[in-house]
Formats: sequence, C-alpha cells, structure tokens
Amino acid sequence: MPCLYGYNRNNLDARAALRYSVGKEVTGVILRPAYVEKIMAYIDAPFVKILSGVRRSGKSTILKMLADDLRERGVAEERIIAYNFDSLAHEEIKTAKRLYDEIKRRLSPDGKTYLLLDEVQEVKDWEKAVNSFMTDFDADVYVTGSNSRMMSSEISTYLTGRYVQFRVFPLSFAEYLIFRQEYGTAGNLHAEFARYLRFGGFPAIHLQEYSADEAYTIVKDIYNSTVFTDIVKRSQIRKVDQLERIVRFALDNIGRTFSAAAVSKYLKNENRAIDNETVYNYLSKLEGAFLLHRCSRYDIQGKEILKTQEKFFVCDPAMRYSVLGYTYAGEHRLSRAAAARI
Repeated sequence: MPCLYGYNRNNLDARAALRYSVGKEVTGVILRPAYVEKIMAYIDAPFVKILSGVRRSGKSTILKMLADDLRERGVAEERIIAYNFDSLAHEEIKTAKRLYDEIKRRLSPDGKTYLLLDEVQEVKDWEKAVNSFMTDFDADVYVTGSNSRMMSSEISTYLTGRYVQFRVFPLSFAEYLIFRQEYGTAGNLHAEFARYLRFGGFPAIHLQEYSADEAYTIVKDIYNSTVFTDIVKRSQIRKVDQLERIVRFALDNIGRTFSAAAVSKYLKNENRAIDNETVYNYLSKLEGAFLLHRCSRYDIQGKEILKTQEKFFVCDPAMRYSVLGYTYAGEHRLSRAAAARI
C-alpha cells in the first residue's frame, strides 16, 4: 500500500493539527482540524452546516472546535449559542416550536448569531425551526446528528438548497498516527497499521491506553446505543432478533457482494423466515444510522447502478470485532476497506 509509506509528519493533516494545537490546552480531546477547515470555508454563507455520522465519531468535539474558531475570529461570546440535546439540561426542548421560542429570545440584536445545535435529531421537526432561523433572523447555523433523520433524503423537504452536509467518520489512519505520535507511544508503521485495523478509529478509545477487550466494550456500547435507540426504538422494530442476525450477517460479509435473497436464505436455514423487502429495509436502516456504508455495483455498458449484489462496509473495524469477536481473517478483509480511508 504505497499510501502508507508515503505518510510523514509534514503532511497536510499533521501540519494542520499542530497549527491548531498551538496555544491550546489539549486534555481528553482529539483535535480534527481538517474538518474545521472544510466547514469554516462556509462561515456566514446562507447554508445550514450539517455534520452527520455514526455515534461517537467526534462530531460534538468538532462543534466545540468550531466555537473556538469563532472566538478566535473575534465573535463575542453572547453571539455564540450552543445546545447539546443529549443533555438533560435541554430535556424540555422536544419540538420545533419550543426550540424556536427558546433560541429566538437569545438571538443577538447586534450582528450575526452563531447557532451550534448538537444531536439536533432529538428535537421533533427540527428542520422547521432551523429553516425559520435562516429566513427570519441574521443567523449562521451548525448542527450535528447521528441517525437517519440526518440523511439527505430526510432533510431535503424543509432545507432544499439551504444546507451543506459533512460526513464525519471515526479517525482516519493519518489522524490516528498523528495522535499516537503526539500523545501516545507510536511503534513502527506496520505495527501501528495492524493496531489501527484491530482497534479502529473511534476517538474515545485513543484518549488513553486500553486493552482490546476494554476497547471493544466501549465500541459495543456505541453499537447497542445505535441499534436499540436509533433503529429499534425510533422505527418500532418488534423482531429485534431478526435485525441483529442481519447485522451479524452483514458484518461477517464485509467487502463481499451479497443480495437480500442470500440473507433470506441464510436466515431460513436458521429457521428464521424473512422476505427480501424486509432485509432491504433493515439494511437501509443500518445505513441510515451510519453503521454500514453501501457500495453499489455499476453497469458500465448500461450506465446504471445495479440494485443487486451490493457490497457493504462497516463504519469502523472495531465495530465488527465488538460484535463478532476478533479474527485475523476478518482483519485481512477489513484492510481493504481501511485503505480507502487513508
């Protein structure tokens, strides 16, 4: 993999990370300056900036970094309004109207107000409130979210032409290397790549040294929160066992082509009958929660995307191992997926 050997401390990500950390106290936070630079290119532009991605991928930290960047640009504290809707402090804000009324009274009368809304999907019909902020007031809005409500198809109704979306992933190998070298004990490149494939890139497991079992316990909690909160609870899925078996099948076949019929046949052999449409529905929900990423086949001759024999890739290697357990064979297959993110 030439891209691995081409890594050095002078690359763009490394320089950006070191620039950003100068003069800042770095405690329990992994800086992601590459994302900040991309997002801040749209500062004051008439678009809602949407950060979406799997839970615990670092979206909240990036939002805090955006707030720091605004302060460094001279924006007054009273013109930066931040809410985290995962917090009990804002438990009462559950509807778009309540959100609108709450923020309206805090908007600055002198100049643009910057709104940073973390895990905004917890507010029903949040798009209506955000659209109103953009049309009724002088506001620049940044939001994060972790489930299917943050997919383009879900937010286009009220925000058509009014948003730009940034997909936030767990740490790339380049980001992982930076922080291992700056705040950890980095080994040689081959050893670090092997460790990355086994431990993955969720920031939470790189803030200190964890064993593999400890790391997978953390990631399994992310998996449980995503499946049972973002999918089962929100979609009112009754046959949870069916869903989990499909998850395990998909994770066990990462990087391989398979169809809904293959999944149905697999479950039928386990005396778990399920139709193809339900399989597709479950896979779409897993994709909507950012656990899986779909790679469709493309017919070059017919110039169309084929809807069968697709490939799915997991959001992070550690997610697979936390569910199925660690295997060297699984690591070999995941290396191909990881190479695409380096």
